[in-house]
Amino acid sequence: MTAPSILLAAPRGVSSANETRYLFIVSRREPSLYQYTVRAFARRPEIQVIYDRRQGERRRASQTPTVERRQADRRVRSLADAEIRDYGSAMVRIEPE
Repeated sequence: MTAPSILLAAPRGVSSANETRYLFIVSRREPSLYQYTVRAFARRPEIQVIYDRRQGERRRASQTPTVERRQADRRVRSLADAEIRDYGSAMVRIEPE
């Protein structure tokens, strides 16, 4: 597997509270990619590298929630899911609150 060629034009230095942050999510099946990206982004405080912690589908069969609790757009999540499945990793932007 080749190393990711993701370079973001984000400011260097101290991260401020209102700065956009990123999660670089790596599949558990890619420990060498995880180690590489941890080193590659070590000096980028706005980027946090994490393993994909999901174990499987959490939703039980045919139970719909009574209250809408989602805060993020599902399309972004499905795109990230597909990238993790197909490429072993995905980068997700976390908007400042």
